[in-house]
Order: sequence, then structure tokens, then C-alpha cells
Amino acid sequence: MNVSQTHADAEEDVLPPAPPRPAAPLRPILQRALQDAAFAADVAVDGDRLVLTVVTWTVPWSPQLSAEAAREWMRESGIPGEARRAGPHVALHLPTSSSVHRLVAVLLEARSRLHATARGLTRELKDRGVDAKAAADPDVIALRLEGDHLASAVRFAELLGAPDIALDLKLVGPRGRYRLAERIEYLVTRITGSPVNAVTEAACAHADDSLSLYLSVDQADLLLQRLTHLTRDSPAPDGEDQAPPASGDES
Repeated sequence: MNVSQTHADAEEDVLPPAPPRPAAPLRPILQRALQDAAFAADVAVDGDRLVLTVVTWTVPWSPQLSAEAAREWMRESGIPGEARRAGPHVALHLPTSSSVHRLVAVLLEARSRLHATARGLTRELKDRGVDAKAAADPDVIALRLEGDHLASAVRFAELLGAPDIALDLKLVGPRGRYRLAERIEYLVTRITGSPVNAVTEAACAHADDSLSLYLSVDQADLLLQRLTHLTRDSPAPDGEDQAPPASGDES
């Protein structure tokens, strides 16, 4: 057998590439990913394609909300497909399963983690008697701790190993609330390894005193891990994460 014949036989043994898989069967998967990410959009089947009509205005191609901007974002993100105008909204046309998987990875996975972490943080704190609500914004988790005289913020610090966080503070006044926010900032910074921001608000006719922490998803995840490993009846840690001692008048 000559060399040319050998090459011809080898070429005959090479299978042609498999055709792209259609996007349409992945509609339930895409819908679940949208739900987990709290991303407002409608999913419709168009033949083999999926058409994702984006309802939210919080999109990565903003501030331009045109189909052209969405199309350019898809190209830069490596998402096969096209974007078209659909009334007041933009519709992303996804032809293949790979385009769906790529869209989920680029657009939804980080948002899903953000919202899952916020839900977990709220659940773990409420389970331990802390009046807390963690809300996910596009890039940050806002953890709001409410209660008369910031009782939930004090309880939050106790769970994290600082039972004397409010020692010598008069939480009925603005200075005491400010100093508590400083101490909790220090405490959470020690735990997460990066700075956080805490803001207090005085009670009004419709809400109790509150302290809000603004966390990255990594910071919130570290707090969640810390809380998850606590047992309901375990004593507070030995004080390694205690806030710095008070200096001067803290009233």
C-alpha cells in the first residue's frame, strides 16, 4: 500500500464534527438559572432556538440599552447568537446549547452566587435570633440588622466572638451608635481580611434602629461559613476577634 492510499484510508476513518446541539431543550435549565440569579427575563422557544427577552434594566451592556449594545456585549463575551429589539426590550436569540451554557456562565453564575449567599446569610442569622435581612445588589450584599437600641447588631457581634462589643456604649445616642458601627467594622474586617463599611440609622416612626453592613460576595460568604459552623448552643469563641477596647468617653 502506498503512502497516498494510507492517507486516504486515514481520512475516511475521521468522523465529521457533530452538528451543534439546539438550544430549545435547555429552556428549563435557563429558566432555573434566571430564577436563581433573580434576573428578570422571559424565555421562549423559536424552532431550535431560545429567545431570551430581557425585562430588567440592570444589564451588563448598560448604560446603552440598545440591541446593538447587547449584540456587541454578546460578541465580546463569546456568546454565539444575536440581539434584536422586541418592543421596549432587547431579545437575545440563542441558537445552540453552547450559547445557552456560555450565557449562563457569563451573565448569571456570579449573580446566582450573590443571591444564594444573601439568602443563606439571612437564614442563618434569623435561625440564631438576629433580626437581619441581606439584600443582593448587582455587586454588593447589604446586610441590615434591626432592633431597638441596635440589639440585633449586638447579637450579631456576639455570634462572631465579640460578646462585649457594646461595653461602655450608650446606644440611645448617635455617638454610641457610631462607635458601635466602628467596632463592628473592625470585627468583620478581622474575620474577612478586607475592609467593610457599616452605617447606622436612628429609629423612626416606621422602623427600629438599624446598622447596615455593605459586603462583597466573598466577605459575605466568609461570614456565612463562620455562622454555619457555629452550633446553636456553643459558647462564643475565646475573644480572638474581639473589637478593640474602648478609648475615652463612648457615650
